[in-house]
Amino acid sequence: MRSRNQDMFADWLLSIGNGSSNDRENAISIPDEYLEKGDLVESIFGSEMIQVEDDTIFSKIILTTKNDHANAINSRVLELFGGSSRVYPSADTIVSDDPSEVIRYPTEFLNRQQPSGLP
Repeated sequence: MRSRNQDMFADWLLSIGNGSSNDRENAISIPDEYLEKGDLVESIFGSEMIQVEDDTIFSKIILTTKNDHANAINSRVLELFGGSSRVYPSADTIVSDDPSEVIRYPTEFLNRQQPSGLP
């Protein structure tokens, strides 16, 4: 059974989708009760972060609209994991018979890339 708060939240999300909660500049005001004032990661996953065997983490999610926000959240999540981290080297040159491709993608550019789905 859904609680009254869940129904209110669902109605609010629908109003965003319908465009009725936006102001003239298409900005959306988020009610205070939907904002997390503390540590977002700890409030979602808990302060004694994730045991790998704990399947409850797979039922939780944090959504964000920007890759740089996702990278910051991912970094925070990784801080809460125990153990050591590893750095894996990657290829940072273009292999191509076309010299213009090699010039177009310098090593510095390749090293700055952060494709989604990768830490």
